[in-house]
Amino acid sequence: RQRPAQAIVPHAAPTIERTKTMRNSALPLFLLAMLLGRPTSSRAASNWPQFRGPNGQAVAAAGKTPAQFGPATNLLWKVPLPLGHSSPCLWGDRIFLTGFENGKLETLCLDRRDGKVLWRVAAPAERIEPVHRIGSPASTTPATDGERVFVYFGSFGLLAYDLAGRELWRKPLPIPMIEFGSGASPILAGDVIVLLCDQDLGSFLLTVDRRTGQTVWKTERPEFRRGFSTPYLWRHDGVEEIVVTGTVWLKAYDLKDGRERWRMRGLARVTNASPTSGDGLLFASSWNIGGDARDHLTLPRWAEFTAANDRDKNGQFSQEEFPAGPLRDRF
Repeated sequence: RQRPAQAIVPHAAPTIERTKTMRNSALPLFLLAMLLGRPTSSRAASNWPQFRGPNGQAVAAAGKTPAQFGPATNLLWKVPLPLGHSSPCLWGDRIFLTGFENGKLETLCLDRRDGKVLWRVAAPAERIEPVHRIGSPASTTPATDGERVFVYFGSFGLLAYDLAGRELWRKPLPIPMIEFGSGASPILAGDVIVLLCDQDLGSFLLTVDRRTGQTVWKTERPEFRRGFSTPYLWRHDGVEEIVVTGTVWLKAYDLKDGRERWRMRGLARVTNASPTSGDGLLFASSWNIGGDARDHLTLPRWAEFTAANDRDKNGQFSQEEFPAGPLRDRF
C-alpha cells in the first residue's frame, strides 16, 4: 500500500494503479492509464472481471505493452479518486472500483477511454468497521459479470448494481470481528458469488445467487480465525471446488453445496495470499509477518501470572480476572 507516488504496475489492458505519497496519506489517489491506444472492441473483450482477473490467475490476455511507462511517459489520462485499497476491475469500456471519502463508502464507475466518472454510489453503511492505521474500509475488489457489479464492504455486506449504477439487490451482513478490517474480495463462480468471511469469531464461507442475492449455501468455519485471503475456484478433473487458505488449514469445498472435500495442514495462523493454479497444480502460500515491535506482548510465566491474578484459585481465568491492559483487551 505504501508505494512511492510514481510507482505503476502494468496489466495488458490500459494499466491502472492507485498511488499515494508517503509524506501525506490524506492526498488524493490517482488512476493512471497507459497509452496502449484507446480501447477497441477487441481490447474491450479483454476483461478483468474480479480480483486477480479471469479465473483468479492474474494472467492477462496477450497484447502489446509499452517498454516504458510512467506519469510522464505514455500517459493517456489521470483522475483524482477517493482513498481506497481495492484493485479496479474492467469490463468493456468501464472500470469499477471502491473508495472511502467523507465518511462514505462508495462504488465508482469510470470510462476507460478518458477516466470520466460515470457514476458513484454510496453504500448504506450505518457505521464503519475498524481498520488498521494504514488500511482502508474500501479494500475489497469489485466483481462483474458484464451485467451486474458486485461489491462487498465489511461495514455493510454485499451489494449489486447494474452497469448504470442502479442498485439491484443488497445483502446486509454483520461487521466482521477483526480490528484490522476485512480484506477478502467476492469472486464469481458460475451463477453464484462466493465470499469468505474469516474473523476472530463466527467465520463462514458464503455463496449467494448473483441475480437475486439470496443465500445458496453457507458453511460455518468455527476453527478459523482472522484471515484476509480471497477464495479461489479450482476447476480440475470435472470438479469445481472453492479452495480457501485459513488458520493452519488449506481447505476445499464443493461448489454445489459447500461440503468439505479435503483439507491439508501447514499454513500460518493468519493468511493473506490467495490460492491459484496452473498446469494441473494448485498453489497456496501463507505467512504473516509480526506486528510492530511496540505491539508485541511478553507473557509472564504461568505460575507467576496465576499467583497474581487467579482470584478464585481454580486454575482457570475468566475475563474479569485478567488485569487491565493488552492481555485483557485480547481475551
